Amino acid sequence: MAGLLAVPLSWMRPTELQERDEETGVWDLAADWMQLLDTMAMLPQFVQFRSAGNDEARVSPTLATWLAWIGLARLLALLSGVFNMLEDWEESGVWNHVEAFYTICSAVNLMMVGQFMFYFAKSQWLGCTDVMLPVFVPV
Repeated sequence: MAGLLAVPLSWMRPTELQERDEETGVWDLAADWMQLLDTMAMLPQFVQFRSAGNDEARVSPTLATWLAWIGLARLLALLSGVFNMLEDWEESGVWNHVEAFYTICSAVNLMMVGQFMFYFAKSQWLGCTDVMLPVFVPV
């Protein structure tokens, strides 16, 4: 399923990025596929949290640690994109649209796991082994 979703995502890439990938021999479909595998692994977990029916959802320590490392990777990807964009701006005075695309995608990814990261850090600070997430139910 991730492979099927990666194809249209790959076609939506900016033209500049597609040309650069062709010049350098990078297969962009593989990167899109890996991102979608992460998404497909995470989304069912969040659906399960919402369907718990309680005011809070308990996250096991193993899953919490895995999600925390993914959140950290997303944060580092965002920082890398920001620094690369600033470096390109200083060198040429022009915004690199490819870096901007990746940076925006990293920011969206980070926002998706940002709330979880807050509650993970809070549970670690309090010495809890499980992470308790509040379940927000729309009115």
